[in-house]
Amino acid sequence: KGDGVPRSIATYNQLLLACVHGCDPSLAEATLRGIELDGLRCDLVSYSTAITAHEKCGQAHEALALLTRMRDAGIRPDKIAYSACISACEKAGVWRSVPELLAQMRQDNVSLDVVAYSAATTACEKTGHVEQALNLFEEARQFGALDTVAWNSVLQACARAGFADRAVHLLALMQSDNVPMNTITCNAAVRACERARRYDLASAVLSRYFPVGSGTEDPPGMYASPRGTKVTPQWKNSVAARVERHRESTSVAEPRLDVEIAARSTRGSPDFLS
Repeated sequence: KGDGVPRSIATYNQLLLACVHGCDPSLAEATLRGIELDGLRCDLVSYSTAITAHEKCGQAHEALALLTRMRDAGIRPDKIAYSACISACEKAGVWRSVPELLAQMRQDNVSLDVVAYSAATTACEKTGHVEQALNLFEEARQFGALDTVAWNSVLQACARAGFADRAVHLLALMQSDNVPMNTITCNAAVRACERARRYDLASAVLSRYFPVGSGTEDPPGMYASPRGTKVTPQWKNSVAARVERHRESTSVAEPRLDVEIAARSTRGSPDFLS
């Protein structure tokens, strides 16, 4: 101000982009105020970029507040704004806001990208929206490769609901897609079988997919969820012991594996024991 150089919304939007790169949401908020003080009107790019600045720092409440301001200003949020809000919620653990965001996106005919799908799947799993997590995951696979964290999220949803067959099928798909597995993958798949009281299936999954030394480690500090690590003998033995304790605590008969495998072959599902 006062230097005789007129400010344009394009200039301010470039400054907002710098706030994203510098992970400085406070400066982004100040820039939005500067736009108004200069008598200009924030546009779609202004709001979406500022929301992204908050997302970079995991500030979910601030990102959601900006999304509301954006709507109140008569600007329909785009994929960037929605995806940034979903990602911010995932980073901050504000899971319960995500289903509403997904509903708003569908109402506005806005499509998700792969990163947002991954975050949304995790959020739905955390809030107990199991079917929604599974449906989102199926949609996401059509858009590109998903990382281990996304696959683990949907497996954890299966574990929550006791969807043993779906969990085993997902493991077969992970293997065919060459997606790295880790201890979180294993624990989720085994727990899905345990919850369904399919203990032989749980043991077969542990043996078939998770030999000692398999798996990968998630980079530290990268995700809000627990980090996955490689399968060690101690860890594998502890999971196997847990399965046996649960098996002994129930007398419910479980389906014979040979019958199940034959049925899978008939349906054309991947044979997880082959």
